[in-house]
Amino acid sequence: MDFQGQRLSEKLYVAILSLAGAVAFLVGYLTQSFANMLIAFSCGVGISLLMSVPDWPIYNKHPIKWLPASEAPRAEAKQGGKAGSQQKQRPPSASWRNFWNLF
Repeated sequence: MDFQGQRLSEKLYVAILSLAGAVAFLVGYLTQSFANMLIAFSCGVGISLLMSVPDWPIYNKHPIKWLPASEAPRAEAKQGGKAGSQQKQRPPSASWRNFWNLF
């Protein structure tokens, strides 16, 4: 999904939820039933989810052109993969296990 597709998806779900809220209010008011209002709004939420969550082809009309991958070596490759062993280790008294053993 590209950026324009995200914008379209957000506009669709806001419009669908707004319309569903208005329709659900009318259904609930006319039938004098809170349950009918919740059912109508739930249908609107379901339609909104089906329209905005999956990556439909209408959301991919403007593909992103990525830069080519650089060939520069990473810092870990230069150090021979020993970056993790040079890290400063915490003293045993700072661990949570020792803290909870005090009680």
